[in-house]
Amino acid sequence: MTPRSRGESVAAAVRIADAEGIEAASMRRVATEVGTATTALYRYVARKDDLLELMIDSVFGEQPPPAKPSGGRQADLRLFGRWSRALTLRHPWMAFLSAGATFGPNRLRSAEYVFGAAQPLGLDIDRMMAAVDGAG
Repeated sequence: MTPRSRGESVAAAVRIADAEGIEAASMRRVATEVGTATTALYRYVARKDDLLELMIDSVFGEQPPPAKPSGGRQADLRLFGRWSRALTLRHPWMAFLSAGATFGPNRLRSAEYVFGAAQPLGLDIDRMMAAVDGAG
């Protein structure tokens, strides 16, 4: 049996990491979870680092922040902080992986939100990226 989709493999990896820690989410363990051979999993994910990137983007998409900031900078940044904290509490392994990870569509959406909220602060892009990279 092979997984029905890349998404099914990613969801299994997230469940494993949530329950047992990120170290437990090996390619072999994910394949076992979805009922396939490890080699079949590589049809959907070329390598473990790719799986980790997909896991990160997947959890960023679970309950994304609003599409646009409200315009109240403090309230918007506070909302993002609470959102980021809730994400890390649901998925503690994210605290170790998300910094420096590739920006997939879901993670990019959250970054755009915080960039929009922080824009009035006049920070350069490097400082904003550092803030976003450290916040979830």
